[in-house]
Amino acid sequence: MDPMARIVESVLKESTAGGRITEYFRESGRWEGPMRRGFDALRGSLNVRDRQALGEASGPVRRLNWVYRTRLPVARVRSIAEAVLDEIDKQGWSFAGPPALFGCSQQEEGVLAEFVPRAMDAVAQAGVPGRPYSFVTKLLHFRCPDSFPICDSQAATSIQMWSYAAFEAEGEQRDRFEWGALANTSGGGYKGVLEFYRRFWDAASESQRSRLAERAREMEGIIHGRVTTLDLVDKLLWSATGDPLRLGLRVVAM
Repeated sequence: MDPMARIVESVLKESTAGGRITEYFRESGRWEGPMRRGFDALRGSLNVRDRQALGEASGPVRRLNWVYRTRLPVARVRSIAEAVLDEIDKQGWSFAGPPALFGCSQQEEGVLAEFVPRAMDAVAQAGVPGRPYSFVTKLLHFRCPDSFPICDSQAATSIQMWSYAAFEAEGEQRDRFEWGALANTSGGGYKGVLEFYRRFWDAASESQRSRLAERAREMEGIIHGRVTTLDLVDKLLWSATGDPLRLGLRVVAM
């Protein structure tokens, strides 16, 4: 079976009762639910130039920092949020939002890929030390949950492992899915993350896509907050952290 088809099957399997994805949402619902509802309440109305709205945004953004244990100082979190949300506003996405990754054109995918390095540059220009790339992708995901997947160390490790199964030899095809490229804190490798997710969607049949949407709705019922198919994939990548057995890339012989 094609390696990406195996990833699709693993996401479906792990989002059923007793699966790792389902158990994650059952265990984290008490803190993830309020955070996701906070972002939902702001989506479509948040304009960074509205100081009151930015103040309201600080609640879910601070919760994001706490829930995902990024441990950034509160003042730094606010500066990051202001810089990123300002870039969203400049792009004209404060109300209409960016294109959804699944189903968008290659040109629109390119716009999403190019936006992340711009957001990272904006964060640097705001005087934030370091390059909090993982936190920025998390902020973008929860602000725009259909458009931006999360990229952290665990996800990058799992995507790299998939690439070893997908491409027989080293070369340009595999290089853009290497951990060092995906996790580059400039955001320049984010296009590889988007390509992985698009390949996932392309590998799923119409029936599987419907089942994925249904599983996402089931997770929403658990945490009482917004969950997308991007979240399901992310939780498999995160929980597997490159383990080919957990990703479904290797099957134990009976």
